[in-house]
Amino acid sequence: SEKLRLFFQSLKERKLLARLVKSLRERGISTTILSGYSTIIEYLFDFRYGTDTMTWVELDDLDVDSEQKSHAVLYQPSPSAAIRRVLRALNFPHGKIFVDLGCGKGKVLLIASEFPFDEVRGIDFSERLCEIARENFLHYRMKGNTRSNVVIIHSDVLNYSIEDDEDVFYLFNPFDDYILQHVVDGIAESIRRRKRKIWIIYRNAQHKDTIVKALKPTQHFILSFYGQDFMIMEVEPEFVQNRVPEVLHKSSHA
Repeated sequence: SEKLRLFFQSLKERKLLARLVKSLRERGISTTILSGYSTIIEYLFDFRYGTDTMTWVELDDLDVDSEQKSHAVLYQPSPSAAIRRVLRALNFPHGKIFVDLGCGKGKVLLIASEFPFDEVRGIDFSERLCEIARENFLHYRMKGNTRSNVVIIHSDVLNYSIEDDEDVFYLFNPFDDYILQHVVDGIAESIRRRKRKIWIIYRNAQHKDTIVKALKPTQHFILSFYGQDFMIMEVEPEFVQNRVPEVLHKSSHA
């Protein structure tokens, strides 16, 4: 069946046995077990909902030009169980707009749609990935507990204007520092137009200093679930500050 084909394709792409040996050697047994448990949950997610989120997509396979690819990274899915725990822990007020910048196949959008956001938006520069994300949501909506509408926008973030109603931004290190600087400049300009608090959820936060320097978060901490770290930044309207907040670490594996 198609589900089994995708399953074995993903196993091959991920080279799971080699990664298991490497993880045991470098990260130890407990962290490897947590990571393995999370991976199993993600495979079951696709089987349950009939979605395609676990297969990776290399940059060379994306339907975008070479200049765009030079600033991007390959598609990898975010872990649904950890995302769900992060959104529960942050407990956003009702009526916010959630935006995944570089949404890929839409895994995070599916989980976010379970929460009482006014709308969940995904932005991606690959039309192919956007089509897969839309198809995934159609499958998920039939079987999942969705509460929010999902809108998927095919656009390069360099051409996407941050809307004044957008409050919660998610990034899984989707692009390099050059693109990220453009994004945070857009967020800053949007806050100037409409003063409001925003939240940034940043996984694999390789360029966090770009955000800190531009937006000066009033809170800046890490949430960890199932061996996955998420940097959380809260930005108040009066974001122009001289102080860079200290990073706190909050961890939970429950």
